[in-house]
Amino acid sequence: MKSLAIRENVLGIEHPDAAQTYNNIGLVYQAQGDYPTALEWYMKDLAISEKMLGIEHPSTATTYNNIGLIFQDQADYAMALEWYMKALAIREKVLGIEHPSTATTYNNIALVYQGQGDYPEALKWHMKDLGISEKVLGIEHPDTAGTYNNIAVVYHDQGDYATALEWYNKAVTIYEKMLGIEHPYTATAYNNVGVIYQDQGDYANALEWYNKAVTICEKMLGIEHPDTAITYGNIAGVFKAQGDYATALEWYMKAFRILKIKLGINHPNTNTVKNNMKIAYLESGKTETEFEQFLTTLIASLTDF
Repeated sequence: MKSLAIRENVLGIEHPDAAQTYNNIGLVYQAQGDYPTALEWYMKDLAISEKMLGIEHPSTATTYNNIGLIFQDQADYAMALEWYMKALAIREKVLGIEHPSTATTYNNIALVYQGQGDYPEALKWHMKDLGISEKVLGIEHPDTAGTYNNIAVVYHDQGDYATALEWYNKAVTIYEKMLGIEHPYTATAYNNVGVIYQDQGDYANALEWYNKAVTICEKMLGIEHPDTAITYGNIAGVFKAQGDYATALEWYMKAFRILKIKLGINHPNTNTVKNNMKIAYLESGKTETEFEQFLTTLIASLTDF
């Protein structure tokens, strides 16, 4: 906020640099799951960008894209698609159909269709993204690996585990080679492979991949990072699926503590872990009332890192 005050005082409230600060503030609220506040800041950014830079400027397209992300994060796919299409029209016209930013928009549109369960349409847009990434960035670029990963998710969501694993492994190979075996993106890829095995009931392999991921996360991101918490939650899921509720709850509590402190009690990721923790607790033979008492005690015991 100090940066914003300086820019507003020195440059004026309609300067593009002020708009960029509004955008950055929006990103912070979005990361915290506070979508209404994030949207307010993005709209302040947009008003300046459209007025001072024009409705066909790449920076305006970026703001359209960010607004689309807000609606996508809230599963308002119709609104998300509307804003992504506005961004796409600018990027295709001003930057060209082979620009990486255009590819990013193709990817975002694909994710909307994926969220709606329209897998053929999602795959079509992912392949448009892939065509650009492979041609412009190369087949070993990390962004290309990201597209491989997204294509894998489409097949994964349809239960085609064999094809999904092929695409995930392509991503893993690139990340390990180009970023290294201790990079957080590599950890994410390991997590994805773990989920494939877990969904097929191969818990030994799932745990092996999750443990590879958690080793990276704890070392490179720290034991209090939200991505580390997600991996803890995945490990918990393996134990829950095997009926080892005591161990599952231990991992869920580790994940919940991090997410509650770092992201807040109402963040979607926190709620996901809380709900999974509740399922494990109830499946262990406890009652709803006992879980609520357990959760209240757990929250009261949480202290900052």
